[in-house]
Amino acid sequence: MIEQLKPWGVYEFPWGTAVKHIKGDWEKVFIGAIKIDVSKLNVILTDEGIFIKGGVKMNNKKMRTCEKCANKITMAEGGIICDLNNEIVVDDYTPTDKYLWCNGKMYEEE
Repeated sequence: MIEQLKPWGVYEFPWGTAVKHIKGDWEKVFIGAIKIDVSKLNVILTDEGIFIKGGVKMNNKKMRTCEKCANKITMAEGGIICDLNNEIVVDDYTPTDKYLWCNGKMYEEE
């Protein structure tokens, strides 16, 4: 009996674990107990960390990121708070689990 092939692969990094679809798109990232959905982000994952190349994929429209949104409040030490939900979306230059919580739907260009 041949087992059905699954379209995902699991990759381990020094900082956590990531799941990649067979098409080549990263789906989820697990850092400790934190799960981050990166399926709508253009990311590069390396042993050094997670690097965001662009933003949310929105049907070939301009890429949307929290860093470029007019609804952000920039904090010291690489932090960003979303003015719409008052959550920290970037902390110490690293996206939190609240990053792009709106999937780019509330994005306003600066």
